[in-house]
Amino acid sequence: MTHRDPLRLFAWLLVVAGVLIIFAGPLYASVDPRARDRRWFRRAVESGDRDRVDQMLVEDVRTAWVVVSPWPIVMAGASVTAFGVLLLAIRRPAERRSTAR
Repeated sequence: MTHRDPLRLFAWLLVVAGVLIIFAGPLYASVDPRARDRRWFRRAVESGDRDRVDQMLVEDVRTAWVVVSPWPIVMAGASVTAFGVLLLAIRRPAERRSTAR
């Protein structure tokens, strides 16, 4: 049975998790604004503010909280991946073997 180094296993876990976070960032940024946009439109219709609804439909205007940037999520994933790579790059000192003569 081989003994796995738990630090290396943790480092590889960080690398994989970071890559998954990097891919999830743009995905989340493309899906979440649609839900926020629907909420904003529903609130505008329920409020009875016809000018706001018309502006939204005609000019395609959105408030700032509707838009989601993927870059903070991508940078977080890159940081997690970089930390995993850093842990993989750290070399452990060679184990001293006692030689029986």
